[in-house]
Amino acid sequence: MAVRVRVQNFQSIKDAEILIDGLAVVTGPNNSGKTSLMRAIRGLFTNAPAGPLVRRGEAFLSVELEFDDGTTILWEKGWERPGQKGAAVNRYTVNGVMIQGVGRGVPSEVEMLGVWSIEAGSDKIWPQVAQQFDGTLFLINRPGSVVAEALSDVERVGRLTSALKLSEKDKRTAESDLKVRREDVKTLTQEVGFFDGLDHVDEQVEAVDLTAQGAMNSARHLDEISDLCRRHSESLATLQSLQGFDPHIPSPEQIQEARDLAGRLEEVLSLQERLDKGSESVAELQLFKPVVLDIQGILLAQEVLRTYREFCTRLKDARGLAQKYSVVHLPNLPDKERVQKLARAVAMVSDLRVQWEGATTAVDELRVHGEATLNESKAAAEEVLLLLGDRGICPVCEAVHVPGSHS
Repeated sequence: MAVRVRVQNFQSIKDAEILIDGLAVVTGPNNSGKTSLMRAIRGLFTNAPAGPLVRRGEAFLSVELEFDDGTTILWEKGWERPGQKGAAVNRYTVNGVMIQGVGRGVPSEVEMLGVWSIEAGSDKIWPQVAQQFDGTLFLINRPGSVVAEALSDVERVGRLTSALKLSEKDKRTAESDLKVRREDVKTLTQEVGFFDGLDHVDEQVEAVDLTAQGAMNSARHLDEISDLCRRHSESLATLQSLQGFDPHIPSPEQIQEARDLAGRLEEVLSLQERLDKGSESVAELQLFKPVVLDIQGILLAQEVLRTYREFCTRLKDARGLAQKYSVVHLPNLPDKERVQKLARAVAMVSDLRVQWEGATTAVDELRVHGEATLNESKAAAEEVLLLLGDRGICPVCEAVHVPGSHS
């Protein structure tokens, strides 16, 4: 697999780039940067300390590897300003994703590439990047026991190592996620604290709803009451206009007598008509002296009687209206501004109730997610124990493994 290497500000190297595709031989005079190039590649996979590695006068170093399958790794380490000043810089960028604050170790995304040392006896061997001044290829100058230990059960060690790397990655991911979820639970718990004292908010909302509904009903009836007040004022004005007339209402006997008089008057008019006709006949005969009745007076009396009846009817209606509205009392309606405040309070309490229910649901979901994450971490640890089996020596902590007691 071909890989492009670029090194910047690493010891004596200002900026250098090479392509390694198969066997690559780096030559040059002493102090030309050959060893620095090897150290830079090894430093990327070990996260070496930056103190003796950063080029003098520079702030931080950078080493970038780009593989032919598209995988890219950028390692930057040092400080923000030259002379080891400012905040420390210790970050990896894997396939465009920046990883900061990685500590002293190497991120799991870099370890998954499989470039690391192998413990064989008391030696630490790098299969991919040889030690400086080794002078030999991998394992050629090692004792037979070391070669046998390094190559024995390579497949199982590879699976175990891969499992350990994946387990460690899952553990780090779970711990990171758990940390974030705990912060979320803490934040949401503080937010839920804002809703303390709202246990009986439903009853208060219902009471406020009833009060607001009553106020709204009163507001709807306000127009009706205003109309009644207007009609009451008109009735009083009508009654005032009738004060010039006799307020005495005739009795039923008097009304009946007036009706009889009207009937008789009609008879008189009919007789008057007949008299007129008779007078015409008498005038023709001129034998008798005609008796002339005051017809205008009769007609005037009829008009006065009709007007009297009309005013009596209006007076009766006016008195009935006055008596009907005499018991009407204007209610003490709530202030319009108070009604608006009650409406806003109802809306605010309803909104707070919705937020409280949402926050409670979120807290429950985070608690369930946190428990599931812990269970997955425990399951991963148990799988690691199963993979160790009867290996004897743990390749991670170098402790003697006794089945059932390794932790």
